[in-house]
Amino acid sequence: MSRARASSTFLVVVALTIVCAQVAKAGGNAEQDQQAAASSAATPPDHSVLGRLEATGVVVRQSFVGVNAENLPATVSYVDSTLSGHSYLVDLAVKLNGFQPVSRPDQTLLVSPSVEWHRSDRKGNGINKLSAAGNVEYFVKTGAGIRDGLIFQGQASVTREVVGNQTEEMASLLTTLSHKGGPGDHLQYLGYGFYYPYLGFEYFANLPLTQGTTTLAPAVDLAFATGRLYLEIHPFNSKPKGPRRFQLIGTYTYRKRVGGDRDAAQGYGLLELSALYYLDAARRVAIGYTYEDGHNPTNNFLFDRRSSIALKLKLGGDT
Repeated sequence: MSRARASSTFLVVVALTIVCAQVAKAGGNAEQDQQAAASSAATPPDHSVLGRLEATGVVVRQSFVGVNAENLPATVSYVDSTLSGHSYLVDLAVKLNGFQPVSRPDQTLLVSPSVEWHRSDRKGNGINKLSAAGNVEYFVKTGAGIRDGLIFQGQASVTREVVGNQTEEMASLLTTLSHKGGPGDHLQYLGYGFYYPYLGFEYFANLPLTQGTTTLAPAVDLAFATGRLYLEIHPFNSKPKGPRRFQLIGTYTYRKRVGGDRDAAQGYGLLELSALYYLDAARRVAIGYTYEDGHNPTNNFLFDRRSSIALKLKLGGDT
C-alpha cells in the first residue's frame, strides 16, 4: 500500500469519526450530564468478566512503552503491508498494577511486572515473540502544581522469539514532563486530550538484523538515544470524565544509534496513527484503524508501511 493511499485512508477514517461524533453530540451531551450527576454517587461494582479482571489490578494494552496514562489498546488486526501483503497480527501486553514502595506527596515509585505477546503470520517474515518484563515508574514533584514534575519510565525485558529460536533482551530509561497546562495535563484541544514528550536511552541485545528477507547478522547489540511524542485526542469531548467514545492517537519515535553493531542504520523512525471507537461506556472494547510507517523494534527494525483494521481491548489504568 502506498504512503498516499494509506494516509488518505486514515484521513477518511478520521473524517468519518468526526461526522459520527457530531451526529452523536446531542446524545453525548446528555450522557456527559448523566455521568456528571452519577459521579457524586458511589460507583456500582462491575460484575462482568472484564470488570472483575480490572478490579484485580490487571492492565491490558498494546505494549508498555510510556507512562501508565497512555491508552493504546491491545489489538487483533487484519493487516495490509508493503512488506508481506495481507496477514493477521496480535499485539497484547498484560501488566499487574504492582506495588508502591514509595508513596509520598512529592514523589512516588511504582513497580510492576508485565508480559507481552506479538504474533504475525506474514509470509517469509513471521514473528512470534513472548516477553517478560519489569517496569518502574518514578514521579518526582518539581513545581507548585500537583501534576508538576518529572516522570522516569524504566523497563527491562527478556523476549523469546519462537520463529527464530532466539532469546533477546532489552532495557530502556525514558523521562518526560508533567505540568499544568502542558504535558500530561487535561488539555481542551479539539475536545479533550493530552500529550507526553519523551527523551531517553534504549538498549537491545541479541537482536537479529535484517534487510528485506535477508539476515545481515543473526544477533547484534544496539544502543539508541530515543525521542518520542505521544498524543491522544477525544474529539468533541469537553469534559475529562465525559464518554470519550471516539479516540485519536498518534505517536512518533526516533531512535539515533549511539552504540552497537555498525551494520545497523544511523537512525530509525516510526510513525503510528490510530482512530478508534469504543463499543462500551467503560471504554474497554473498540474497533479501529491504524496506520504505521517505519521501523518497529517488535519487527526487528525491519521497515514496513502498513494499514490495519482491528478489534481492540483495554483494561485498567484509564485516566
